[in-house]
Amino acid sequence: MKQRVFRPVEDPVNAPTVSSKIVKENRLAVKMPLPEFSNEQESGVGRDAVLPDRAEAKLKMIDARHVIQNSHPPRQLYTDEAIKVIAESIKRDGQRDPIHVIEHPARPGHFIIGDGWTRVQAIRSYEINDCQILARVHSGLSEEQASWLGYAQNESRSQHTDFDRAMFFQGWHHSGLKWEEISRRTGLSKTLLSFYASYEKLPTEILNTARNFPEKITATVAQQLARAVELSDESKAMLLTSRFVSGDMPQKWLKDEVAKLSVEKKPREHRPAVSFQRRFGVDGAYKQRSDGRVEMMVAIPLERTDEFNTRMVALLSEFMEQQNEPGGSAKDGQSFV
Repeated sequence: MKQRVFRPVEDPVNAPTVSSKIVKENRLAVKMPLPEFSNEQESGVGRDAVLPDRAEAKLKMIDARHVIQNSHPPRQLYTDEAIKVIAESIKRDGQRDPIHVIEHPARPGHFIIGDGWTRVQAIRSYEINDCQILARVHSGLSEEQASWLGYAQNESRSQHTDFDRAMFFQGWHHSGLKWEEISRRTGLSKTLLSFYASYEKLPTEILNTARNFPEKITATVAQQLARAVELSDESKAMLLTSRFVSGDMPQKWLKDEVAKLSVEKKPREHRPAVSFQRRFGVDGAYKQRSDGRVEMMVAIPLERTDEFNTRMVALLSEFMEQQNEPGGSAKDGQSFV
């Protein structure tokens, strides 16, 4: 199966996203309920989000280079091919639908995206129409509400993958939104949301595979792979993932393989529960277990490894005795871990 190449969701013109402090202040200042959505059982939000009464919008041309990604993007995956297709469509037929944005609260003349990030990237990347883009500029909406508006629009166009949904839901959950509230806003049952929550239980390597093959690693597959990790170990679960993807195996095959692991399960050494964890970028992961042990998987840019080692050793030295590994090397008097 051909691996897809994805563009990151970060702003490609180095314009920073709104800081968490500004986002928080903006939400507090609005003091209005979030858009409500239809409660269709297991089918997600309705075609159109119901905007607050005080929300207004006006159409205008804006500079696509001044549009910044939402701090809670509804989608994570944007392929070069999809961006190219949109660009060719706009060149041929013009921009049929406006994007949805709000004015940036701290940067005059800049905007935060609600819906239409693919169109923004297409117009930027191919410099269409001097980077001018038709936008519906909403007033009376917070960045949080614009994010949920984008989610509703994407659902109506069937542009979300299960990976996109999982990252969107988990982002809000980590921000303090309860699963019950996410269920209310999306119309998805808590049982179904538990499948999306399975992505968070996947090791970094398997999660990267899900990112690269979102059509294959659906929410139900993620739940099976998370179960495989529980029943065996990460290496065996990764082997199942590779066979499932590369062999284009059906989900029934994966379910049967995980069932075999359940039968074969043997008592394993107990591992203390994870008490704290964070992800960094695509590959980075940091975990702290209840017994105080930490686990870290990171990829440091080669040109910054010396700086990283120096600062890491200095930090660790505050909490534990420093010792050189047998056969290891030290540089400038520092021992490296």
